[in-house]
Amino acid sequence: MALSEKKKKICTYLFVVVLWQFIAPVFLYLLFRDIHISVFGDIIVAPIILYIFRKNYQKLSLKEILEAVVMAIGGFVIVAVILYFFPMKSLNQQMIEEILQTYPILSCLSAILFAPIVEEAIFRMMIFTLIKNRWVALATSTILFAFAHTINLVTIIPYLVVGFIMCIAYMRHGLTSATLTHMIYNALGIFI
Repeated sequence: MALSEKKKKICTYLFVVVLWQFIAPVFLYLLFRDIHISVFGDIIVAPIILYIFRKNYQKLSLKEILEAVVMAIGGFVIVAVILYFFPMKSLNQQMIEEILQTYPILSCLSAILFAPIVEEAIFRMMIFTLIKNRWVALATSTILFAFAHTINLVTIIPYLVVGFIMCIAYMRHGLTSATLTHMIYNALGIFI
């Protein structure tokens, strides 16, 4: 029985999600015997995503690149203001800081290059492909992205802001724009 194009896409997305969530971290843990390294599953999955979805990545104009920079900086400033008035640190943030100390180069590469590729394909492209109503997709994507980073209702607010901004970047200019915005945002978070 042949699968329709939509079902093939859904199967591909589910495969990538399973690979990202389960197989890659377990493989890395077994290889290195260090629980911290298991969070670098994105390094394994990102090249697969780039290959599978290579047609979804478009060249950006200078205007679109500048817009991605402005959105990332704007999101960073909004989150910084929130954290200034309501100092909070999620478990995800604590883990990232610990891993940065243990594996500085690898964790920078993972956070700045590989994680945005994986997360934008899953949380933006997959959700916006499966949910046709763009506002429902925006809300679903934003909420799922936030809950993937923290389950604490207090520390979820900054992740909701970031997820929303990435959705807007995706809705305006597609996967490449959302990924670039995410990369810039993460770089700001690491280096500032």
